[in-house]
Amino acid sequence: MRAQFLYFPFDAAGLARIDPATPIEVTPGPADHPDWMRVRFKVTDATTPLPLRPMFSGQMFFLPDAPTPTKTLPPIDFAFQWTAAEYGGWQTTGRIGVTLDSRMLKELRELPGMPDLFANRIWFWPVRIPQGLLYGPVRNPAAANPMFKHADIRPVLGAKIAKAAGGWPGAATASFLGGDYSPVIPWHDTDLTKDGLAQPTLPVIDPLADGTVEFWIATALATEDASIADGAYGAAALLGAYAGPVPTLAPDNELNASINAREFLTSLRSQMIGAAAPNAVADAMFPAPAPATANVQISLLGTQDSAHTDSSIYLCGILSEAHVRIRGATGAVLHDREVPLHGRLTVTLPTVAAELPLALEITSPRLEVTRSPNGNLAGPWSIAAAAAGTTLRFTLAPTAPSEALITRLTLDLSQSTVTREITRKRLEACDSRLRPAVWPAAGIPVADGAGNPIPASFVFVGTRQPWNNLNEWELRQIIRAVRGISGVPAGITVSTAHALLLWALEGKIAGTTTTFLPTIPISQARNKIKLRSLAPFDIKPAADYDGVSPGHVRSFVRMWALFNLFGLDDFNHHAGVNDNLPTFNAATPIAVLAANHDGAFNAARARIVAAGLNPPDLATVNGAFSVTQVGAGAATDWEIRCASDCVESIIALQYCEFLRRVMELPANVTGTVADADGNPFDVRRFPAFHYMAFNGGISVSRTDPTIDPAKRVFIQWSATNAEVNTPACPAPDPQEAILCTKVTAQEIAFMVAGNTRRGSSRLNGAQFGALVDSYGRVFPIRL
Repeated sequence: MRAQFLYFPFDAAGLARIDPATPIEVTPGPADHPDWMRVRFKVTDATTPLPLRPMFSGQMFFLPDAPTPTKTLPPIDFAFQWTAAEYGGWQTTGRIGVTLDSRMLKELRELPGMPDLFANRIWFWPVRIPQGLLYGPVRNPAAANPMFKHADIRPVLGAKIAKAAGGWPGAATASFLGGDYSPVIPWHDTDLTKDGLAQPTLPVIDPLADGTVEFWIATALATEDASIADGAYGAAALLGAYAGPVPTLAPDNELNASINAREFLTSLRSQMIGAAAPNAVADAMFPAPAPATANVQISLLGTQDSAHTDSSIYLCGILSEAHVRIRGATGAVLHDREVPLHGRLTVTLPTVAAELPLALEITSPRLEVTRSPNGNLAGPWSIAAAAAGTTLRFTLAPTAPSEALITRLTLDLSQSTVTREITRKRLEACDSRLRPAVWPAAGIPVADGAGNPIPASFVFVGTRQPWNNLNEWELRQIIRAVRGISGVPAGITVSTAHALLLWALEGKIAGTTTTFLPTIPISQARNKIKLRSLAPFDIKPAADYDGVSPGHVRSFVRMWALFNLFGLDDFNHHAGVNDNLPTFNAATPIAVLAANHDGAFNAARARIVAAGLNPPDLATVNGAFSVTQVGAGAATDWEIRCASDCVESIIALQYCEFLRRVMELPANVTGTVADADGNPFDVRRFPAFHYMAFNGGISVSRTDPTIDPAKRVFIQWSATNAEVNTPACPAPDPQEAILCTKVTAQEIAFMVAGNTRRGSSRLNGAQFGALVDSYGRVFPIRL
């Protein structure tokens, strides 16, 4: 293993040009971005650009400054002549950034003394892309290119310009300059001469006329899924390009949770090639000992207090509602900012004693401090010089903890631009990887009765905007349902997000078009519906319902809801045909039909109980519906109503059945390959296969629990395992590998036939996995 992983920004030749007679100034960023650092010095030769090594190996991206009349950006189909005059007309100045290679990140984090909150993205600006870099390594697709590993260009969703294509060099150059393509800077395990950053052609900083060099550095923990930002997919095209007015890849986008650049990089100085003493520039930028700092750690009530990278509640937007202002004793404002998503702030203590102590204030319209180093925070917290090196911990909670948190989550899940951006990026990225080049221009018409076509760029249907189908009442129902589940063994994930998205895919969205399941707790009068207005109950004459048992009617309503809105086919009596349509006909007596469905329910529930879970029983689920006969004889009907806990009981039943099938999945099945740590993949780790198991089953039949290796989940598992980390599919795990195969002609045929939900187990699993990776990332694991 190599001894050092990162590169100091300047090589020996660059360091030799820095004027030793002038001071090297390092200052923090402005109050709203105090984690940035500014470096300023002079060079002895002002006419020669200073090469910059951007420190990290990984996906390199460029964010150009705004075009001007004389400095423009080329379109992707521009016919380059590759001349100096042509180069001079492009906007080549801006910000250069690198998203750290995930394998290098893993190696670094395992080293002793590394920070627990680790930045995975770095920026430098202002930087220029010189002609030699832009018209050299950026446009060279050859495998022998020592600076970059290149991939196909994807100018729009579903389109691709292959590396072997004649138009690739121009498309790569234009896409890189526009921020739409991120080539990979490689690194070698042992031979540093093969590192991309060891090559001579690099971004540059242009000195001012007097030799002054001034540039900024920022570091952050990027919160979007880095696996979709690789070189095979255009950074801007796939990452959504912009979250409002701020580019997603920009250091001031809230998705990039800032980390104090100077403190973080100082902790990594031992890992920097070219930073060893004597080095006056390195000593000034990343000094030892580091400047005195105080760390402020802000968390949410009920969550962990360490680095919050695995606690998705920190991505829901609640924490960023808190605002921090830190003032010096003379009134100078050092921090005036929202709390970053990871909840950490580093405060560099002033060297001027008159500025101490500092005053820290935390304010929020919805949150209040409930715990702090000295109990409840009454007024500003004083940070004295003695606080250097210590961590001040503050815990925030909603003013009315449980209910207010749910209210806030509802807003964040349905209205937050952060939520929408993360969700949209992931879904569109997966869509683009699945959608073939040949796709009906007007979309795929769906023969489902509504006649609405699938939009031309969408493979997934029904859950493009899941935030539009969640409200506070439903969120409470789901949270209560998941809280009440017990008997789940270790190693099986219990997730509120999984329960919600399972309901969404199985019929929730279709169900919101009716008034049967209320969207808010509304009056009883508005929450009723007639039984015979629902198919198939209208096939029996009204007189057949006169005087029947209310229990029978509840069984029918339950049967209708389980099939249409929750996908629980096997909890109903059915013949296994017509998509498991529940048995209901005009000839069979009502009592017999109800008994058949009750028997099927009890048998299905018994399988869950045998697995050790605690699903609601028949009486509980039936009791979630109130029924009242209206009229008599030929005018008979029944008014039905969903009670206040109706959704809770059925969600608990549905999610228990989901968990049962996940629990029964063999931990490792035929066809597994090793992951990056050398361990076999466990099918139970991947939500896409959870949903395939639920959607298509894993056993021979309802009555034969024997695991059937011919089921689609196992076939797809073997297929995707075989593709992991192959040249044609650089996916790190089987769930990502599902996306390596484009939608097939057979799958399109299923879509056209209106069978989108049952036409492809693969697409169904991919859709669930994509939703969990996007919507689930901004949702609490389990409240």
